[in-house]
Amino acid sequence: MAKEDNYSELVTVLKKKSTFAESFRTIRTNIKFAMQDHGFQTMAVTSAGQNEGKSTFASNIAVVFANSGLKTLLVDADLRKPSIASIFNIDGRDGLSTMLSGMSSNIDDLVVSTNIDNLFLLPSGRRLINPSEMFDSVYMDNIIEECKKYFDLVIFDTPPIGYVTDAQVIGTKVDGVVLVTKVNHTKKKALIHAKDLLDAVNADIIGVVLNGIENDNSKYATYSYYGYQNPA
Repeated sequence: MAKEDNYSELVTVLKKKSTFAESFRTIRTNIKFAMQDHGFQTMAVTSAGQNEGKSTFASNIAVVFANSGLKTLLVDADLRKPSIASIFNIDGRDGLSTMLSGMSSNIDDLVVSTNIDNLFLLPSGRRLINPSEMFDSVYMDNIIEECKKYFDLVIFDTPPIGYVTDAQVIGTKVDGVVLVTKVNHTKKKALIHAKDLLDAVNADIIGVVLNGIENDNSKYATYSYYGYQNPA
């Protein structure tokens, strides 16, 4: 089980009263509002490119949803460059890929509990040669349905959509997608391309999160949420 003092990227755990943590609680409220008519139970987090903070966002938003009383499962669906196991300091050798490859069908054997109330993790597991094809399979459909039986909310941390099709495939299977961008990092063309890729498969983009906004009251950069239908 993960130890709280190792949660170096989880400001929602280490600095619960910070402006940074409060921004995640605000985003949680906005996401709930955006998806109130969707039977909100599954969501994916992606970004246009690398190093935009999507995994840190996925981890922290999972924490605040769990804090609100929802039994929350965070799934590391970035089988090419997984990071959830590192963020939470757990063993990620077995997990989602174990189920996708048919080596196990018992989610109870693979889900890892944390010492954060209501928060559970499904690590990536070992790398697969063909993740996109495996995501677009009956195995993935069954995994999602199995997760929904046991958890109020399932959050999938997916690869950047500008590089591989994994996020597109998963986007067709979840209730909504959040697109994470970063100040002075994400290029406008890349962001538009990411939106176009999600639109092409009719994924429901519920919002865009802007990471890296400077805040004088905190040593941490903050996140802001923009509803997709009315972006700022």
